[in-house]
Amino acid sequence: MQRVIVFIDGPNLYWGVKKTFGYEWLDVVILAKKLCTISRDLVETRYYDSPFVREINEKRAREQQKYLEKLKSAGVAVVTGKYTKQPVRIPPATYEKLKPCLKTGLFDEYKEPIYEKIEGYIEKGTDVALAVDMVRLAYEDKYDCAILVSGDGDFVRAINVVKEILGKSKKRKRIQAASLENDERKCYDVKASADSFIKLDYIIPPVIKQQKAAGNTP
Repeated sequence: MQRVIVFIDGPNLYWGVKKTFGYEWLDVVILAKKLCTISRDLVETRYYDSPFVREINEKRAREQQKYLEKLKSAGVAVVTGKYTKQPVRIPPATYEKLKPCLKTGLFDEYKEPIYEKIEGYIEKGTDVALAVDMVRLAYEDKYDCAILVSGDGDFVRAINVVKEILGKSKKRKRIQAASLENDERKCYDVKASADSFIKLDYIIPPVIKQQKAAGNTP
């Protein structure tokens, strides 16, 4: 029986589902089982995410913490990164639109936009951790097929490494990519690099229905 590990890019899935279906905190345990199907052996589900910054949205941070704890208790391997505060560079036209929303007087002493004075939070660590784990676990022969739940083009190199290094050996691995077809953030490179593509557009609605019926929400 084919061994499967599901690798989930948490931020990519969260925002995609929220935008497409208006739903938050999808039950990835149900999702992983549907992706794997009963004809294969689901070895592990791995979920990669970074804790929300409380000072930006305390309610969402609390909900996320509760959600991640539920995933852990359900046997999901949760790997966390972090959000770091960094200067955000924006075009002058965008700056002018945002200026009324910024703190009064913050930029009064400058005649031109000073980009380095505008700070934002950037998610760090989860993409690298997921890519490294996908390659490492392939090399350690922990799975026969990896299902990557993401449309992020940053994973193309990891997909290619797994296929190139192990493609000609007895440990050949298959990589399936799963993402929302209608998500504008989807990456055609990921779809092209993987061995096959799974449309989440048809899988997620039944997951949401089953999750609501069970009352399984954070």
